[in-house]
Amino acid sequence: MKSKILTACLSTALIFAVLPNVVPIQSAYCEHTVGEVDDLIGGIVDYKLNQTGSGSVEDWLSGDIAAGAGTSTDWYALTLSQSGYSDLSAYRSALESYLSSNNVSSATSREKYALGLCASGSTSSYITDTLESSIGRQGIMSWVYGLHILNNGYTCPSYTAESVADYILSLQLDDGGWALWGRLRRH
Repeated sequence: MKSKILTACLSTALIFAVLPNVVPIQSAYCEHTVGEVDDLIGGIVDYKLNQTGSGSVEDWLSGDIAAGAGTSTDWYALTLSQSGYSDLSAYRSALESYLSSNNVSSATSREKYALGLCASGSTSSYITDTLESSIGRQGIMSWVYGLHILNNGYTCPSYTAESVADYILSLQLDDGGWALWGRLRRH
């Protein structure tokens, strides 16, 4: 009997601990100017340079960002590429090495790495192979990431940027938004 009461109490506590994370919450958004976004990026870069002890963005790219390729720094590399930093050669080499020794099963993770290779100027076949094997394989985000790769000039036999964009638009909900999971198509 004690065991059943303890189980019931623990189950109830677990439900109340998990419930706030399950219930959808209305999220707010903020609008920012390009200058404000650049300032935010600059603040993050300054913080990371200080945190890593890097003397410059180039040192950070060839040091900590390259060392974390495939595990923790890919979004930094992508952002810095978009911010105009062009020498991502150390990151590219490290990411290619990581990919040659790791089997990445998630479609969106493969696409993220393909985007990292694109940003670093790689011509690796991993990029086009990923397009063919990953678009549409893991929900809407695998379509979105695939579209980004296609918009960077890469091609694959099964998809074009236009066909992927059309498919993403077909997933738009009646309220104008998109679902990451759940009801993916309009009724």
